[in-house]
Parts: sequence; C-alpha cells; structure tokens
Amino acid sequence: MEDLSKYPVDFSVVYASQTGNAEDMAYSVYDEAIKRGLNVEITGFQDLTWEYFTNSKMLVFVCSTTGVGDEPDTMKEFWKLLLRKSLPRNLLTHLRYAVFGLGDSSYEKYNFVAKKLFRRLGMLGGNAIMELGLGDDQHYLGPYYSFSNWINAFFSNINSPPLKDSVGLDRDNLFSPTTHFLLAECDKVADIPKQHLAPISGREGWGTVVKNERITSTDHFQDVRSLVIEPNYDECRWNPGDYVSITPQNSAADAQKFLDMMGYSSSSTQNFFYSRNRIRHGVRPLTQTDFASSFTKIKCAPLIDIVQQE
Repeated sequence: MEDLSKYPVDFSVVYASQTGNAEDMAYSVYDEAIKRGLNVEITGFQDLTWEYFTNSKMLVFVCSTTGVGDEPDTMKEFWKLLLRKSLPRNLLTHLRYAVFGLGDSSYEKYNFVAKKLFRRLGMLGGNAIMELGLGDDQHYLGPYYSFSNWINAFFSNINSPPLKDSVGLDRDNLFSPTTHFLLAECDKVADIPKQHLAPISGREGWGTVVKNERITSTDHFQDVRSLVIEPNYDECRWNPGDYVSITPQNSAADAQKFLDMMGYSSSSTQNFFYSRNRIRHGVRPLTQTDFASSFTKIKCAPLIDIVQQE
C-alpha cells in the first residue's frame, strides 16, 4: 500500500454520534476515500479544534439528531462556538463542505441538527459541495438507503482535477478495507495514567427474563417494553442511581471458531487494550476470548453492503 502521509490531506470526515450510527457512517466515507487513493482524516466533534476547522479546505460532516431536535453530546461545545454572533460572514469562504444527517421522520424536528449545521456553514461563507443528505430510520432499509446514494454522489462531485492530480482516483488500485478496531498488548502500552483506568463498580452476571411486556399501545410507532430480569447469582445488590447494561454475546463455539480462523489461542493469558480508532486506554484489559465473545459481530454483514445489493 502506498504511503499517503507525504500527500496533503484531501479532506477530513467529522462525525457527531450519540449511539454510534453516525460514527459508523463516517467510517464508511473514510473507507471509500481510502479505496480511491485519497489521503483523509477522521475525527469526532469532541476532538475537533477550532484552528483545524477554520484552516480546513474540505470537510465532510456526518451527524445524528437525538432527543427532540438536539445535537449529540459530543457536538454541544463546538456547536456553541459555531453559533457565536461575532463570527465574520466570510470565515469559511475557503471551505467546501458536505453534510449527511441521521434522523427519524416520525419526529417533528426530523434531522434538525444536520439541517442547522448545513445552513450555518453556508451563512459563514462555506461552499456546499452538494445538497444536504438525510437518512431516515423509518425507511425499510434505514438511513443506509439514502446514504448509499449520497456517498456515491459525493465522490462523483469531488472527482475534480485538483483532487485527481494530488493522489489519483484510480479504481483499479483499490486498497483493502481499513481497520477500525485495534488491539494493543498491555505490556506494550506506555505508562497508563491512573485516571484512564476508572474502576468498574458493578459486576457481570447472568439473568433470566421473567417478564417482557409492551408498555406502549399497539398503534404507537415505538415498541417500548418493560423487562423484568431475575439475576442468576447471589448477592445482587443495587443502590439508587445504579443502572444495568444488557449486552449481546457470541456463543462460545462461534467465538472459538473465530479465534481459530484468526490464528489466536483461546488459552492465551495475554491481555489487550481495545480501541475503535487509535489505541487508548480502556476501562479494563481484555483477553482474546473476551474480544471474540463481546466485541466482534462475527455473523453480521455490513449494512451498507446489504443496501447497495438491494
């Protein structure tokens, strides 16, 4: 694979995600750009500096709407900066931008955050590459349906001579998909600041669902349920403010098959830190079996590929 670090950054992808969906789509843009030979960067709004933002020449934003038209928590601080009345109207005249939003059309303020961001960037002098893209959870294929069309249109729009000359959009030399999940051996990670190792005060355990009752009327668009779970272990205690997290797991057999295919040993005592983008220090180290059981979607086909096939 060619080293792209010697080239200037063609564009950066910035995401604002509350539950991870916008982040996943942002990485889809990132993947496609890498395949086309472009030099791109990706970051969340929480890590986006004002200096980087105002000096960028092309930015792609993927953001979700949460609550009743609210921006995700990771975007709130930057959004306050962007709304300042003192900002000049020509602040972003050098910037080309594209925005894709995730929302639910059953809500009155459908994709409100993406619409506000798209409009605000234009008010500050930014130049939109294309029309605002809107993903709708109510579509039978979800937001991926419109995203699939939007991402193809985006790369068609930026396939201009300046980008072509800088790196080259050659589909005959596609790179393999980029790796988003990284593992670092614990003994190879430099000194870990104590504040990065926040202890888990709870405990893991199994429980049996003894009641699963819908609490919204059958004609309501949301299926909200009340679950009663009986723990299958002793000394299950809780205090006001505690919460329970229910997570899926791969079966032991599937996890073992995955480890065998990847050339790992389930009996290894080596622990790892897990990260989505770059190696950071997680709450706790993971064994290889932990990673295969709880952090991999072994049987899940990428949604964007399914939509493209449709």
